[in-house]
Amino acid sequence: MPLIMLKTLRFIIPGILVYLFAAYLGGVTKLWSMGLPDLEKAKYTPSLILPGLLYYITPLRRWINKPHHESLSEHIRTELVKAAGVEDRPRKYTWRAMKPLFFDLIDNDASLKTKSNLAYFNGAIWSTCADATSIGIFYLIISIIFHYLLNINGSLLAALTFLIIIIAGFVGSLITTRIQKNIATEQIDVIKYKYIFNLESRIVDLDR
Repeated sequence: MPLIMLKTLRFIIPGILVYLFAAYLGGVTKLWSMGLPDLEKAKYTPSLILPGLLYYITPLRRWINKPHHESLSEHIRTELVKAAGVEDRPRKYTWRAMKPLFFDLIDNDASLKTKSNLAYFNGAIWSTCADATSIGIFYLIISIIFHYLLNINGSLLAALTFLIIIIAGFVGSLITTRIQKNIATEQIDVIKYKYIFNLESRIVDLDR
């Protein structure tokens, strides 16, 4: 999957989820009715673009995905240090210091780029899980308000459904994070085999 497609999906999918969740909530509570969106025109449909844009500028995805992203970054960092065969010094061999080398090697090696395409594909699912969790929380809160404050029929069922979506999204984030780690480990195996000198040179630079 090309990076541009991943970025496009990360923009469109939240809008689709917002629309689908709203359609479900309206249908269950009988408060409103919404037809299914035309996914072939998703990039041009205002009802999907606007929610996606509003979601994109919020920190919700970043908040939800932060622990998973930090876990992945730390995994890559420690595996790179291990591949260099040196004792780990987390304060010196930081992810910020190691990241440029990691991505530079990937960008300049065809075999590593192939695995990056797998990472992009999994990354799209990774982001979708985070989006489903954060947007599900929003609709869960609305459903609870409908049930306890407004006593609207069907709102409790909607709340339970969104709770299940939140749990599924969280589990999906754990699974896709593990897959991202496995892909990164395979890339680091290639780096250790083909670019150990580059890796050792970076460690030496950081030790100065």
